[in-house]
Amino acid sequence: MLVYPDYYEKFKCIAGACEDSCCAGWIIDVDDESYYSYQVEPGAFGDRLRNSLVVDGDQKFFQVTPDNRCPFLNEQNLCDIITEIGEDRICQTCTEHPRYFVVTGDYEQHDISLSCCELGRIFFYDDDPVKYIREETEEEETEEFDVDPFGDDEDAEMGYLDDDTEEFLYDPILLERVLKLRDEHISKIQDRTKSLEERLQTVLGLSLSNIDFDDLYHVLGNLDMNGDKCSIEYRWEKEFDKLLEYRAKIEDAAVRAEFQQACSNKFEIWFEKIATYFIFRYEIDVYFRLSELEKKSEDDDFAENVAIDFEEERRLINRSVAGIYIMAIQKYLEENKGIYTVDDMVDSAHLYSKEVEHSDENIEVLKETFDK
Repeated sequence: MLVYPDYYEKFKCIAGACEDSCCAGWIIDVDDESYYSYQVEPGAFGDRLRNSLVVDGDQKFFQVTPDNRCPFLNEQNLCDIITEIGEDRICQTCTEHPRYFVVTGDYEQHDISLSCCELGRIFFYDDDPVKYIREETEEEETEEFDVDPFGDDEDAEMGYLDDDTEEFLYDPILLERVLKLRDEHISKIQDRTKSLEERLQTVLGLSLSNIDFDDLYHVLGNLDMNGDKCSIEYRWEKEFDKLLEYRAKIEDAAVRAEFQQACSNKFEIWFEKIATYFIFRYEIDVYFRLSELEKKSEDDDFAENVAIDFEEERRLINRSVAGIYIMAIQKYLEENKGIYTVDDMVDSAHLYSKEVEHSDENIEVLKETFDK
């Protein structure tokens, strides 16, 4: 079974026309197949490829230039690898980004990250609830074990298949239970006969009218500020400083009500879709987490008996929805236009997603509990 959102097939990269290139701001991981093909590439361009590659233990990557760009991103914001030796020669990271994949047994889940501005426009300009397409895939012989997203390999943690990762027990019964609950949560979040506040509280235990600001600011302040793997550290630090500057106003209920009015009747639609996005993407993590416990369990009926607890995933989802919410309010207050547009919404979600969703460390911070 393959499941993906309706906007997935609408997306097409706009390359050099994009206002925020995904080829700048972070190192580019290079998969083994691409790495070895670059090692035998002839001529001056082959020398350039090899000179740009860095090997650090098991990790292979292109280091960014002093101006924070991929060494193959040219002045037209196009890729020299594509123009010189062809699109089929770019590495796996560049081929798949901003898409992500989760594969376990005969189940596949595909989606695209809101860190991509072009995807954000497709996502937020459509007022309809997100629809999920289900397709039967060709049946293949299912191995008893599959890829462990909790292994050391970063791609595996995002759901990519990699022979070097550890294995985990594939349990279709446990997976079915998790997916059924996940789909029920999405259905309830998308029930527009109820207010957004009621839906968020029912499904997630989240209230945007009663946010735990101390927790939210503490978590956002603990995200990686060193820019090791985070794509927009230069902008995130400034953004967090602005959140601190505007905190008193953001916490003012009258200001939040004013912001919602400034969204021109789109507020509930946008934040329903944001909640849906995070539920679809992250609630499946509980399956992998419980699979780790199942390996150590002596209960033959573990899959049927274990309680499906979304507590960790809920912390991530709730903090993400609330985090994008306060970033949106801060942008509205700073720009002082009297209106918050769909393009503003695209930018706020993009900024949050690019900082958080491409850093395993930041994802773990969002899932953690903190002493108060």
